[in-house]
Amino acid sequence: MPHLDDRTKPVERGSMFWRYGQNLAMRRGQWKVVKQRTNDFQLFDLASDPAEANDLSTAKADTKKQLVGELETTNREMAAPLWV
Repeated sequence: MPHLDDRTKPVERGSMFWRYGQNLAMRRGQWKVVKQRTNDFQLFDLASDPAEANDLSTAKADTKKQLVGELETTNREMAAPLWV
């Protein structure tokens, strides 16, 4: 496992996506975009705000747009859950 040999190298991670009912979320790096039920998407910087207290949707509109696009594409590509 090469990533265990040199702890100074950051582990590269892709985006992480999840959904439950009408709730959707995706994390990429320090950014997390969340949609709960019928509310609009919210954007959080987990590096500076791990409690997700400050919605940066307005201040970082371009980041939000990019992440929402990726999340919606991933959601369309996923099979519908059988329990819904």
